[in-house]
Amino acid sequence: MTATSDPAAGIAPTGRSTGRATGRPGARPAAPDDLRPLVAGLVGELAASAGPVETAITPPPACYTSPLFFEAERDAVFGRSWLYLCHVSELPAAGDHLAVTVAGEPLVVTRGEDDAIRVLSALCRHRSYPLVVEDGNSRQLRCPYHYWAYGLDGCLVAAPTMEPGHPLAELRRTANLPSFPVEIFHGFVFTHLGGLGSPDGPGSPGSEPPPLAPTLAALDAELAGYRTEDLVVGHRLTLPDLPWNWKNMLENALEAYHTSFLHAGYHDAAPARLVRFLGFDPATDGAILRHAGLVRPDGGFLTDDGTAAFPILPYLRDEQRGRILYTAVPPLMFASLKPDSAMIMRILPDAVDRMTLTVTWLFPPATVAAPTFAAAMARQLAFFDIVNGQDMAANERMYRGLRARGAVRGPYSPQEATLPQFNAWLLRQMTSWLADGQQNPADGHQGMDGAA
Repeated sequence: MTATSDPAAGIAPTGRSTGRATGRPGARPAAPDDLRPLVAGLVGELAASAGPVETAITPPPACYTSPLFFEAERDAVFGRSWLYLCHVSELPAAGDHLAVTVAGEPLVVTRGEDDAIRVLSALCRHRSYPLVVEDGNSRQLRCPYHYWAYGLDGCLVAAPTMEPGHPLAELRRTANLPSFPVEIFHGFVFTHLGGLGSPDGPGSPGSEPPPLAPTLAALDAELAGYRTEDLVVGHRLTLPDLPWNWKNMLENALEAYHTSFLHAGYHDAAPARLVRFLGFDPATDGAILRHAGLVRPDGGFLTDDGTAAFPILPYLRDEQRGRILYTAVPPLMFASLKPDSAMIMRILPDAVDRMTLTVTWLFPPATVAAPTFAAAMARQLAFFDIVNGQDMAANERMYRGLRARGAVRGPYSPQEATLPQFNAWLLRQMTSWLADGQQNPADGHQGMDGAA
């Protein structure tokens, strides 16, 4: 797998996939008229994975390997959740834009001349050609195919040689890029794709999502001392084409159990025995959290004596200087907040068996400007290469196991208490989606691509 860096199978009664995944990023089975009956049984089996950690068992293997279940997730999960896209410091100047594709849906995040951050569809309104495939800075978003151009607010600016049949003034009323709601939470940019599959599109009556912030009350209290809204990017890297399901990645990041074994000798500054799990209400909470105690205050992984490699964040409470906060805002965000920095993972699903991981490290501006920063960041990246390499190998092997006919559902360790919490969140999304289908049985399946 290569990092880039910048400074149709069905479901068997047992919940196991009856076919192999395609292995091609973005490949999807043709959507049937209604997926709900095809995955309802599997969602029912998932309920056994969402109880107390003492009794919960791991999800059915087909939750990870079935193309049909992934197709259902495109609606139930990625079409109905607040999605983390980036940190505000990744768009520091007017004209900056970031390209993000979520489960096959191309988006672009822009900072306009008015300093507003927007999330727009990145599909040209002419013939759905992707407008933006990489990050950059420009005054317009121009389609490379026929040079239709849009402002950073999504309004059509140019459509060459469409007249006289389609006057530009008319197209400017009907061919602007759809925009999606934005919430900025402690400097993190989220959007919601609700309404994308409806005939009237995003922003249509009834498509407004419930607000994000009330679901993150516990995380809001935790983040106050970190002041993440004031941090800036120190480094970012992207790992594309990772051959496993997006949930494997999030689970590996969330649980502490494996750190004592897979990362032995590398994770000793925050041993699993010092982990404390926080409560989670599956009916209302949108974030999963755990504390990993450090063996010494102001600790870290990068130095021989276990001290932090970067200056300590200046506004932390005493107890925050003695632990790491690990948190997820499913489905796309995982964060590790240490006494000296924050590491943010954006987990983008590409297909049932493919995903892209982007990792961003955040620091106070003074830390990034210090003459010692480059050397310390190099140590951070070397450490990440080792530990993340261990995780990548484990995720790939885990996914191979889940695709085997002998794959099983097993019990959880007490050090995996965050995983039943995540399962409860996933179950909430899937059961809500199933219930909507029962209330509107004639609606048929309408996916994120809008095809009925």
